[in-house]
Amino acid sequence: MGPDGNIWFTERSGNKIGRITTSGVVTEYSSGMSSTTKPIGITTGPDGNLWFAEASGNKIAKFVY
Repeated sequence: MGPDGNIWFTERSGNKIGRITTSGVVTEYSSGMSSTTKPIGITTGPDGNLWFAEASGNKIAKFVY
């Protein structure tokens, strides 16, 4: 569950982050991610932002939508 009340997920093999709204609309985001980002896991941080791990880059990144 994200800070906006929607469900957020990662698509590691698709290299995308997705959102499912409370009304069931699915949106996928890939803008700003390199082809090797491979996002895995996503959570709301204490700052209210969405954070995810970059499996290929061994990094943690903030997702801005």
